[in-house]
Amino acid sequence: MREIHTGIYHRDRKYGKRLMEYLNHQKKYPMTVWYTSDEKKFFEKEKEGCFQCLVLEEETSYGGDLPVFRLESGGCQSGMEIARNIYGCLHIGTAEECRIIGIFSPFGQAFTTEISMEIARQWKLFYFGMQAYHSFSAGEEPMDELLFCIRERKEEALDFFLTKYQNINGIHGYAGASCYLDYHEPSIEDYHVFFNQIKRSGISIIADMETACIPDLSFFQLFDKIYIPLKKEESLSDRYRNFKEQLGRYGTWNSSIFEEIILMKGESSMEVVRRL
Repeated sequence: MREIHTGIYHRDRKYGKRLMEYLNHQKKYPMTVWYTSDEKKFFEKEKEGCFQCLVLEEETSYGGDLPVFRLESGGCQSGMEIARNIYGCLHIGTAEECRIIGIFSPFGQAFTTEISMEIARQWKLFYFGMQAYHSFSAGEEPMDELLFCIRERKEEALDFFLTKYQNINGIHGYAGASCYLDYHEPSIEDYHVFFNQIKRSGISIIADMETACIPDLSFFQLFDKIYIPLKKEESLSDRYRNFKEQLGRYGTWNSSIFEEIILMKGESSMEVVRRL
């Protein structure tokens, strides 16, 4: 688990100090917390780069780039709820909560990217684009460099992932590589090492996958869950039956990993994700 540094500013010194002490001593969401009731001193510390997340009163204005959790007036929130929300602001979870999730359809990209982005938005996950031709304005260089690190500089891959991610329509992550063949350069073991690093650091990701970018069928076995969005007629087609049979022959099909999502007519991606 990476070290988390959080700064709290609150004018009520008694409340702020008690909250700091609670957050520093609770074990479920480990973090190092610093508190002050001096607003000028607090934002001097923020400018020095001392924090990764800020906890502020509702009325406190802040125009910086750090994630912020706002304390409700009246101090009604529990310390555990505040700790959980700090982790949520940073897109991280406890070790037991972290998962590598995938979205894949043997029928192509249609709707998988929308669902992947909506999962990332609602569940606060990092987006990991694995589409041959993504539809974002974000460039491909960060993913190209990340894949190189995964293959050649394993000890640097996690740090690169945590510091060089892109803002993709309000979601943190990596849009995609320059060429689908770039995803085939790291070995399955390389990906296995990287995904374990991700989970140990307290992060979950959603991989938006298509067939051309999957290095090997055994790649699916690295995931904790893979959702397959399908129209009703697609789920009954010979093509889908052949897909499952092929995975079965390679020992890859696992009903505890794969979960079909039958898409309803006119259903939005937001509605789909809400019923997962």
